[in-house]
Amino acid sequence: MGQCQCFPCNPVSNPKFMGTPGPLPKPWREMLNGGQIMTALLLCSSFSEKYKGRDMKLGALASIKLPTTLTEMRVTSPVLRWRVGSKETAVLIWVGDSSQGDKVVYAAFNPLRRKQQFLQLLAARGNLVDATFVQEGEGDERESYSVRLFSYIHKKLDNLWRKYKFEQVMLEVVEAYPSHKIVFCGLSHGAALAQAALFRLALVRPNIQVQAVTWNAYKWTDAKGVNLFDRKIGNRLLTFVLSRKQYWDSISGAPPGLASMNEIIFLDAETGETRPSLYVPDSKISPESVWRMYDLHFAKTALTATRLLMTTSLGQPSLLERMASMKWPIERRASLSILQLPFDQNHVLHALQEQEEEQKQLDLDSSERTEEMDSSDDGF
Repeated sequence: MGQCQCFPCNPVSNPKFMGTPGPLPKPWREMLNGGQIMTALLLCSSFSEKYKGRDMKLGALASIKLPTTLTEMRVTSPVLRWRVGSKETAVLIWVGDSSQGDKVVYAAFNPLRRKQQFLQLLAARGNLVDATFVQEGEGDERESYSVRLFSYIHKKLDNLWRKYKFEQVMLEVVEAYPSHKIVFCGLSHGAALAQAALFRLALVRPNIQVQAVTWNAYKWTDAKGVNLFDRKIGNRLLTFVLSRKQYWDSISGAPPGLASMNEIIFLDAETGETRPSLYVPDSKISPESVWRMYDLHFAKTALTATRLLMTTSLGQPSLLERMASMKWPIERRASLSILQLPFDQNHVLHALQEQEEEQKQLDLDSSERTEEMDSSDDGF
């Protein structure tokens, strides 16, 4: 018999949209080694409102363990200062532990909390709506921007601004911590909303300099919106997509027809290797895309891969310094043929149900321990 041709036995080989492996750009590598990137991921997953953060009061501390070498750990304790929004628009804003040299304010965007919210995303089918953002200020010279946003993200972003006064809260943050970096962070839905919030804030309040680090964001605008994002944000976004050898998280390629960010970092879940890409290919609903989602999309995999990336960087700093910088692929927006098979969305619901059952068991187990539960999250 010949070699099995099914997925994942025969994944896409040598995808041309991925570049040469290499270390992160220097400013982000410094945040990786300093623990801020790992802290951001834990705050938007383990300590999100979906999990530990739900019952935490303002002033509460998050106890986060970070590697300092391959074998040693340290504890950093960000403090919760603001809560904004609710459910899938919830943002918990933390101030880094100054005793550990962490001068970062983290705005951690919540992942989806219920399957019904995922069904709402499916129902939206990638529909785009028009949005207009006007730069704040006085006079007639204020810039006005017309962009198209994924309807689900547009609705949540509007709630965040109009109902929950997110922009005003950010002004309070800047006033309270003028010497701190501000970093938006999120996983999956939280990642997409963090990117969109960064975009809107950059358009209406260009004087507020914010960075963002995200994992497995879905797509939320078109090519014109991405190009405007690049002009206004530049290198202030670090966006990871989880991968494993020659395949990657399928949710990051959805909804099909929308545009991904122009500079993506594929983070290998097995090795911690980082490879750059100029885009994420479209994902279509199929059994293999569900399998890729189940394998790579959730927080447990992101936490493992990011910790591996950090420990590798800490353990081999001289090697990383000698490595060539990432080489971005020349080919842009190339088409990629992906296996597409008939599909029933019950496959998706089944996968999510399994994740929920696993999470319930993990939560029960973790209640008997006092150590950090960063391996117990499977947020979407």
